[in-house]
Parts: sequence; structure tokens; C-alpha cells
Amino acid sequence: MDALTVQYFEKLGRELSCTICLGLATAPLARLANCGHRFCLTCIQSSLSHAQQCPLCRAPASRRDIARDERFNHVLGMYNQLALHAGEMLPGTQRPPEAPLQPEPHASSRQSSKSRSGSGRSRLELKPPVTASTPEASAPSADASDSAREKRQKEEQGGMAAAELPGPHQAAKQAKWAARTGWVLSGSCLEPGEEELMKEVAAASSSRVAKQWEDEVTHVICHLDSNQAAKRTLKLLTGVVHGIWVVGVAWLQQCQDLAGPVAEDAFEVLRDTRNFEGAAMVGRLERAEGQHLLAGFQVHASDDIKASIRKQLEDLIRLSGAQLLKRPPSKTSAAGSSSPGRVIVLHEDDKQKGRKTPSDKRRHSSQCLQHLSYRWLIESAGTFNVQDIEEYRI
Repeated sequence: MDALTVQYFEKLGRELSCTICLGLATAPLARLANCGHRFCLTCIQSSLSHAQQCPLCRAPASRRDIARDERFNHVLGMYNQLALHAGEMLPGTQRPPEAPLQPEPHASSRQSSKSRSGSGRSRLELKPPVTASTPEASAPSADASDSAREKRQKEEQGGMAAAELPGPHQAAKQAKWAARTGWVLSGSCLEPGEEELMKEVAAASSSRVAKQWEDEVTHVICHLDSNQAAKRTLKLLTGVVHGIWVVGVAWLQQCQDLAGPVAEDAFEVLRDTRNFEGAAMVGRLERAEGQHLLAGFQVHASDDIKASIRKQLEDLIRLSGAQLLKRPPSKTSAAGSSSPGRVIVLHEDDKQKGRKTPSDKRRHSSQCLQHLSYRWLIESAGTFNVQDIEEYRI
């Protein structure tokens, strides 16, 4: 690679560096929503556990301000692929063994930096390692070079014959998984082809598929629309409050293509169709620290909710950390509760259904006992943030 290309490659590396660890950022790359600065996800999580502020600009920040930066994650992935293709980095590594990349220097220090880089071999000098030991292998002929170039062009254009380059499904069936995973997978709004892919990955990885919700579920697999958003289903929300991985189908495809487990971070669902971002990641991080969304609440799902929905709501209540009440609480028992004002009865949303409740059956919430639409639970789980009770009173 010529010197100009190497120079731009190094500059791209500096743009993708993390100013906390001073190295090339490791996926997934994260940014702080309030100031926009980017860091390794693990670095910024560790930093915020010590100080609730951005390490660069000192703006107030917390874990809830962390957001995945999908565009820069994509660029980081392409950067690593280029480095791998050039033979500079070994497969499975994201950081070169040499000195870590430094952030973009200030104008006053650029000249001295350039003069230092002139001596010795550049860290990003693209020189593939020689794997053969014979002199002929180290100095290929012109014909061999032309043949290799033509083969590479065919691969890039997708023109190689199927016999030479098997498709991902064919390659995955031929390969054996390195280890048994023991995953329990559950799909959310999957299309038929995606359902089949999930079954294939489960069979290859010694995992299983759960048709209904089970507390042993390790991954909720979601269909994503053209905006990379997942439909807000009760199964997705249960995965969020349970703190497990909520990922897109692309994660399954990557696992199958590589015939082995793949890190879930880059495939975690970023947003739902209600345009709320980050609930899956926030829920996972909060649960990892022992935090529950509805800790201290006592919640009962009323019989006026459809039985099929009520069962899923009860799973959601229980996994949110609330005490699930099987029987409707009375005002007396609510008043004597250790959590006054946090005893809640959930009902079918009469306003949403377009029908009115008869006045003699209308529920009136007291200071101790709250009668709410079950949408309160849905919105709280969908944002991993307890919503204002006043907006959902019935």
C-alpha cells in the first residue's frame, strides 16, 4: 500500500480510538447522548461507575445516557476487516500488538508527530506475512500474481462459482460448532424463514427453542423492520426487564456463517417501533448490577384483562421485581402494606378500546391503592423507567 493510503488509514484509526484506554476502540462503540463523545462501551461503563460525568468534557452523565453508535460501529467493523485483509491483524483480535493509537493531536504537535513517524516502519504498514518457506513462495511469478489478482476480483464481485465459494448456509452445515452453548432461544415476530434459521442454529449449537416464555430463555430474537426497529411485543419487553440478550436475526445469521457463538453486543436491538432507544441495553446493564425495574411494588393483573395477555403480563410483573398479587388487594390491605401508594391493580384499558365503564363499576384510585391501565406496565418496561401513575389512572 502506498504512503498516502497508509496515512489516511492511520488517520481513520485515530478517529476510531477511545480516549479512555487510548487504544483502537473495541466493539460495540458507545456514545453519550448528552454530549456525543464516543468511547468503548466497557470503558465508559467503568468510567461512569467512578464519576457521573463525561471523561472528556465533564458534562453530567449516567449509564442511562449511554447509547450505541451504530454508524461508527459499522465503520469500526470495516476498518478491522481492511486490517485483517492486509494481514496486519490476526483473526479474532481487534487491537494490534504495537503501541495503541493516540487521539488526533493538536495543531501545535502535528509537525513533531509527523517527523517521528518518518523513522522506522509504520504501525499500519500493510505487509502480509510470508507463510511459505521456499524461495519460490516468497517471490511469486507474474503469472501467479495475475491469477491471485483475478481470483480476488471475483471474490469481491461475488462472481466465484458455488463450488469454490459455498454459500453461508452450505458452509455452516459442513462445519462443526466448536462448543455446546446451551442457549434457550425465543422468537418475537419472526418471519417463517427466520424461524427456520433459529431452529437450524439451535440444532447446530445444542440449544433449544422455547415457543412460550420460560425464565430459562437466554436470547429473545427479534425481526427488525427497515429502520432496524423491533416491534414492541410482550416477549420483547419480558426480555428487557429480565436483563437477557434481545438481538436481531442478523446475530443468528452470523453465528451460522461462522459455525460458532458470536458476541451479541453488535446485534443488540437498538430501538422499538415506538421510537424508544436503548431499553434493551439499559435493562441488561441494570439487571447485571442487581437492579429491578419495579422493586418495592405490589401488582395484581385484573380478571378483566384477556387471559392470554394476563399470563404474559404476570410474567412481566414478576420479572420486573414486583410482588405479583394473585388476588385483588383491598383498600384495607393496601393501607397496611409496607409500600403504601405502590399497591397497583392493572385493568384493561377502557379508553384505548373505545368503550366506557359503567359509572357503578368505575374504579377510583385511593392514595394507597392505584387502579391503572396495564399500559402503565407496558410503557415502564418499554423504556425501563417507571412511568408517572397519574397518566394511567382508571
